[in-house]
Amino acid sequence: MINSEFSRLPLCTASTSISVALFAAVILAAQGATYLTLKTEGPVQDRTVIWAKNLWTVSGVLFLAVSVESWVIRPELPGQARHNPFCWLGLLLAVVATILLISGISSRRELRAFVGSNGLLVGLLATGAGAIFPVMLNSTLAPENSLTAYAVAASPARSTSLPFGGRWVSC
Repeated sequence: MINSEFSRLPLCTASTSISVALFAAVILAAQGATYLTLKTEGPVQDRTVIWAKNLWTVSGVLFLAVSVESWVIRPELPGQARHNPFCWLGLLLAVVATILLISGISSRRELRAFVGSNGLLVGLLATGAGAIFPVMLNSTLAPENSLTAYAVAASPARSTSLPFGGRWVSC
């Protein structure tokens, strides 16, 4: 039997998954278009600049949509995020990177725009990871069944059973 508090979540979660997938596809396409502005010249570069501007605009709209959907499904996230320093670092990086991205695209400084787009992706990932820590996925059955970072972390004994003792090997 599904807990009444979570009864509306399966439909919301499905629509949010689609929105997140669409957002990821568009923001990665925007990143690719920004990279192409760096690597092309002439009329091809002019077209890629237009594509980059349009894709970044759509990414911003989709980011707002995903943020609202996430807030509806997990209203505790903003409170959780406020207390995590990684969220603040990620947010700071995302803001600075957005300024670099916008100024780089508008002034036709391709390298600045590309560095800004990379920083924006890293900032969004850091902010998102910090916001969902430690409960990564809420259970629709009961809160104690939720997927947490602590429940899925590998123990030190387990990591030593990996080849090379779980360490990176340099050649």
